[in-house]
Amino acid sequence: MRVGVIRGDLPGAVTIQDLETVSQFNPPTEPPGQERHIGRPDTTRVGAVLATLGAARQGSAAVTLPLTLNGSNNVLRAKTASAASFVAATIATGSYTTMAALVIAVNAALTTAGIAATVSATTAGVLILKSNTLGVGSYIANDSVANGSTFNTPANFGAGVTSFTMPSAAATITALLPVGGPLDVSAATLLTTLGADPNRSNMADVIAPRFIETDVVIKSFQKGNIAGYRSASYTPDPNRLPALALGAAITVVQDDGVSAFTAALPTVSGAVHNSPNTGDITISGSGLANAEDDQTVVRVTSANGATSVKLFQKVIRTTVSGGTTGAVTATSIVIPASLLAGLGVTGSKVQVQYTSLASALFTAT
Repeated sequence: MRVGVIRGDLPGAVTIQDLETVSQFNPPTEPPGQERHIGRPDTTRVGAVLATLGAARQGSAAVTLPLTLNGSNNVLRAKTASAASFVAATIATGSYTTMAALVIAVNAALTTAGIAATVSATTAGVLILKSNTLGVGSYIANDSVANGSTFNTPANFGAGVTSFTMPSAAATITALLPVGGPLDVSAATLLTTLGADPNRSNMADVIAPRFIETDVVIKSFQKGNIAGYRSASYTPDPNRLPALALGAAITVVQDDGVSAFTAALPTVSGAVHNSPNTGDITISGSGLANAEDDQTVVRVTSANGATSVKLFQKVIRTTVSGGTTGAVTATSIVIPASLLAGLGVTGSKVQVQYTSLASALFTAT
């Protein structure tokens, strides 16, 4: 998950203290501590990342190899200052069978032409044209095919005259996390806002730090500090006069940088005996499981409380009994009869635990 601060009137950073402390022991599969202070994006820190980025544009598709260049498709017209004229870089003709060879040839042409830009390629074979000047105001433009920039096909750098200028720190913050939200540090928005420099992904952590979704972090989101800070009734300073308006301090999105993060508390809304078959129990509700893990535990207790069974998600979903295969989803749990032997039918109680938080007891009908 990523957490972005959306209030502009905070007296300081918000402190998320109910996470793993840095000093605690962590097994190899756990992060080395995530407790931290977070606040509104700082123009100084944002500016430090911008200082490492150059204005860049990239193609719309991978280059198809082998690529044969001749006198009709080997000229790239580009410039690194908006007031300057386009300069033609003529790439050596021939058949290019590898991206490495093509990149070397294009860069040699740019150097010979005196264009302060560099071409590179992504692992997917998409070309990137980047200004050698870094930081705010860095500029890159490439000319259209109609004007003689014959190497500038749509797949390479775009169909027409296209340019990009690196924005200021303030403009970057406004684009990615304005006061009040929404937070959007998705790959697509970073590309639109900061251009095609591969290092643009570093900006996401400055705007909205990433938290590893451990059990502790999920609990903080559900009932702890993160839940409090994202509450509509949060106030940064309850003793301040005049009082500050109530409202969420943070927004929380998934790792993709834009989709809302959700982790519902386990809630049982129904439990039915003999469904779908005799002896089975079907539980309905919300927040009962997550498709990415096997953390759900169901406890079923007999009506008189004398007998109970603790069933783990992996066991439930791999058990087949009487034609029923157990199932565990976010909204439904089907427990085959063979896992409930000896508990009786009428009046038994169910409780669902996901991570370390459990639902209330629910009497099955």
